[in-house]
Amino acid sequence: MIIRVPDVEYEPSVEVFNYKILKAQDENGNVTRHVVGDESYQSRVSTAIVEENIDYSTGEGIVVTKSGRVYTVKHPAWRISLDADYVWRGFLRVNKLKEVCTECSSDPHKMGCGSKYGASDSF
Repeated sequence: MIIRVPDVEYEPSVEVFNYKILKAQDENGNVTRHVVGDESYQSRVSTAIVEENIDYSTGEGIVVTKSGRVYTVKHPAWRISLDADYVWRGFLRVNKLKEVCTECSSDPHKMGCGSKYGASDSF
């Protein structure tokens, strides 16, 4: 089941692990990047990233999103969990977006490519 997360005023920061940064594109061609990963008890997709400070040698860092929420990201993953993939697919569907990958990289946190089951092809 996909649920709405609490407003940022009630939950200003979140720690996410086993994450990837994935890209989404709207019907007008605008591309946004999102944190997709797991919390201690659920999976989560962020709003669009507006600022990031990630140490790519460790994969850990801080990401700030359009909502103003601050994500502490740890333990980047080559592939997101099944639960995170389910939430990501729901996020894309509800927001009429498609996953995009213009250039895949062997570094899982540098590019927004390769969710669990590949790119979505529908709006």
